[in-house]
Amino acid sequence: LYYNKKLGIPYHQTSSSMPSSSTTTTSLNSNNKKRSNSFNNKQQNSNGSSSSGNSSDNGNVPIVKVLFVIQPNERNVMDQRLLEYEIEHISEKDHLIHGSISCLRASLSDIEEHGFVSSNGTLFYDQYEIAVVYFRAGYTPDDYPTETEWKGRSKIEHSFAIKCPCVAYHLAGTKKVQQTLTEPGEVERFLTSKDDVNAVRGVFAGLYSLDDLDDASKNQEGRDAVADAKTHPNRYVLKPQREGGGNNFYGNDMIHQFNTMSWTELGSHILMDRIEPPATKNLLLRSGKMIEGNCISELGLYGVYVGNASKPLNEPAGHLLRVKLMGTDEGGVNTGFACLSSPLLVDDSFFTNPPPPPQTSQSSSSSLSSSSSPSVTISDCEDMPMISMKRQKSDADPEAI
Repeated sequence: LYYNKKLGIPYHQTSSSMPSSSTTTTSLNSNNKKRSNSFNNKQQNSNGSSSSGNSSDNGNVPIVKVLFVIQPNERNVMDQRLLEYEIEHISEKDHLIHGSISCLRASLSDIEEHGFVSSNGTLFYDQYEIAVVYFRAGYTPDDYPTETEWKGRSKIEHSFAIKCPCVAYHLAGTKKVQQTLTEPGEVERFLTSKDDVNAVRGVFAGLYSLDDLDDASKNQEGRDAVADAKTHPNRYVLKPQREGGGNNFYGNDMIHQFNTMSWTELGSHILMDRIEPPATKNLLLRSGKMIEGNCISELGLYGVYVGNASKPLNEPAGHLLRVKLMGTDEGGVNTGFACLSSPLLVDDSFFTNPPPPPQTSQSSSSSLSSSSSPSVTISDCEDMPMISMKRQKSDADPEAI
């Protein structure tokens, strides 16, 4: 499965030399296009020297790889492997040649050492053409300890491989860009409908720039927000341009940063209103231990977007719900602050006038007292009436409720 770099058309190249049998590839596009330049066993690298390319399993169909960019000594490997196996499963299910779409894993320094970009913009790694680069690393400064890692990233970005994400999309997810989008006139650059603009702005939290705080003639809104945050630190959070959890400043830690950071350092952060979602009583299971308490949730929506074509692919792709105890500032699962859960949509009235919890029966109390976790009690929401709640099928499994 290729992505034609000049025409922007995905197509599948069918071998003409293979016999008609179950191993023959099936066309995925009725408008298959022949590749403009044939895949050569010899590709010229960026330095002008040649490198042998392993072009195919059978001499006709090129082997194309998905490259996972990972950290050295990667620990978070299990979900990455599941994605890898799913790609190979789809490859076989769609009657493609076994192994014609498979995955490689490499760090940014590995890519700099073993990869190159050909004269026509094709990215190669270990003699294989790379169709898609999937970043599971490269999001923190720790991933770029030397110039070597930056050069590896540069090779990827200067190639025609599809990046997930490309550097522009990567930057679009930073806190500073999010803060800039809340400024007057920014959302209007992308949405023309007033209703759409109001709907988007309706879910924005307060985001404040910390640029130019040392200039009394600029950014009055930022200075007012900082002053209010010092008086009411529980209402705000100070955020740097980082992902992955464990980087934000709250409460007294935030005030300490205000008092010790230079103006330039503060300018690399944003100040945000703290979101205060409603809490529900729940049970959390982590490392074999159960904890009961008031919890808050954060729902993340996955999406798929492939741009730079006449008809971009832009679709939802499921969700992830994280739950943590109230009073916990961070929310990462791998960092130990939160657990995974499943969403159940309810009316707003559920939180303002919740139905009374049922009376716990004597038998239930007895069974709990004899359990291995006697400190855990049944949540008040355990048997709560669900008549007034809205149920929604899961995005991940349409057959499940």
